[in-house]
Amino acid sequence: MFAITNHLLPLRKLVSLGIVVGFLFLVAVGCSPSRKFLIQNGKRISADKNYVRVLVAKSRERVTVEATSRMKIVDLKSGVPIYSGGPKRAQLSAEKLSKPVLIESANGPITVNGKPYRGSVEIHNQFGTLLAINVLRMDEYLYGVVPSEISKSWSNEALKAQAVAARTFVFHHIGRGGKQVYDVDGTTSFQVYKGMVVESDRTNRAVDATSGEIITYNYQPIVSYFHSTCGGKTSSGRDVFSGSDSAYLASVRCPYCAPSPHYEWTVRLGLDEIRRYVRKSYPSLGRIRGITFRKTEGRVVSVIIRHAGGTLSISGNKFRLQFPDKMIRSTYFTASRASGGLVLKGHGWGHGVGMCQWGAKGLSDSGKSYKDILRYYYRNTGIINMSKMPSHEKRVANRD
Repeated sequence: MFAITNHLLPLRKLVSLGIVVGFLFLVAVGCSPSRKFLIQNGKRISADKNYVRVLVAKSRERVTVEATSRMKIVDLKSGVPIYSGGPKRAQLSAEKLSKPVLIESANGPITVNGKPYRGSVEIHNQFGTLLAINVLRMDEYLYGVVPSEISKSWSNEALKAQAVAARTFVFHHIGRGGKQVYDVDGTTSFQVYKGMVVESDRTNRAVDATSGEIITYNYQPIVSYFHSTCGGKTSSGRDVFSGSDSAYLASVRCPYCAPSPHYEWTVRLGLDEIRRYVRKSYPSLGRIRGITFRKTEGRVVSVIIRHAGGTLSISGNKFRLQFPDKMIRSTYFTASRASGGLVLKGHGWGHGVGMCQWGAKGLSDSGKSYKDILRYYYRNTGIINMSKMPSHEKRVANRD
């Protein structure tokens, strides 16, 4: 909640800051103060009160934020309230907004471009692009991640495994710091976050049941990569991601994901089609004369394309990502020549590193606990609860 102040800027000042506020009458639900406020007041870390900053929207024109109950808008740099009043809709213009602002809703969700979120929202203008950043408690963030990443109908232990893996993944990134004004975004670049619209009781309970738990290796939060379907065995981290040669990301056999609809796939690609997609990232790519796939343990680790302008060499995972999602689903494939192109026959969906989500489902269905699942995919790791650690140990565990 926030205190109401009478020392507010007049409407003309709101307009000069690029904020147009209108009345909004909606129904209510929960709120969080900003992480900046909490840090300044010495209330930073307790596992259920860790805060995460998620980029949820960006625009070169405008962002619309609505509060479903009493709204407060604060200048983040000065801490001066700009507006405090009833439910409102605020339209922020990239052309006019010059200072970052914090927008809070007293007792309900806050919506950004029509999508509801818990917590509060900061709006930053970076070189003419508005960034809308959802600031909320870690577990509230995970409420919107777990059902975005796996089916809410899966068994409880699989949901818990996903909750701990997702919490660890974002905790690792927060610990690394950086110059960005946000910790993660809500896309597959980090992990998918869709806010309140996807929440369910089952996935929320899985998050609550594991609150504060993270996976560690040598007392550090791991990079807990996960993917949809490995296709029979996971990939070693070093074969996919540069610098990811940690022992806990070793390849493991996984017969548990066979029921996945992505376990096997086939796609036919013409050479001209391959060139069209790859040229989006490598515009100098000429007419293709030949392609070589180099593999480790059955997975493509590098692709060498001989073309009219020379030779292009890229990683197998980067090659896969040049194409639409369901075209080349993994690097676990074989290639054969076909008229004017190639036929790829593959297994799995995703980069193949870390926890196989369909494998986690299979293990859970066979009676394994979420801790068994996590230790199977992340070898020689431990699971600790941050809420039960002394403050000085939390700082050590959060240091990369």
